[in-house]
Amino acid sequence: MSIIATMYFFVKARVNMARCLYRRADIYLLDDPLSAVDARVSRHLFEKCIKTHLRGTLRILATHQLQYLPQADHIVVLNEVRMIVINACGKNVCWVQI
Repeated sequence: MSIIATMYFFVKARVNMARCLYRRADIYLLDDPLSAVDARVSRHLFEKCIKTHLRGTLRILATHQLQYLPQADHIVVLNEVRMIVINACGKNVCWVQI
């Protein structure tokens, strides 16, 4: 991927996140918006945008960023043909395999 195409991808991801924040909805489906930015920006987006600005709405975050899992209310792990559901209750995590 060329440098311009890479830069376009990062800018596009940030613009899409901003559009999401300005739109009022009851449900937000976020398809890995944290992967297109560096660690510092990812942490800022998660804390200020996803957790704070979108508080009170249903937020479904598809991500590979495992460091944010302890802050989730519910976690669903998809693994090939199996779905593993994890209910996160504070620091207690219960694994239920379906």
